[in-house]
Amino acid sequence: MKRLVFHFRRLFRLAVILFLGALIIGTLLHFLYRPMYAVYLDGELIGYTEKKTKLQEKINEYVKNGNGDGVAFYELDSMPTYEICYSKKNIVADENKVFDTIVATRNSIL
Repeated sequence: MKRLVFHFRRLFRLAVILFLGALIIGTLLHFLYRPMYAVYLDGELIGYTEKKTKLQEKINEYVKNGNGDGVAFYELDSMPTYEICYSKKNIVADENKVFDTIVATRNSIL
């Protein structure tokens, strides 16, 4: 019985040390990096965005309604793909640049 209690205490100490280590690493990652989405168009990186759904909704709205120039809708040659990544805090997410690059691949349907 003493042996079982001894091994349980050792296992508990190891679990606590592993948990604290993971907590410290997670805290460091949170302060040094931030989660972002890398946006690719035809396999080429065109920029970063913090909110994938907001950018995708903006693209879908543009395709459906256009920009008010009398076109029924637009058709994009290719849709962007997103990949989550951690980037340093100094990298700026420029959603407008990404959106303009995607819109530049449009075809108008009258």
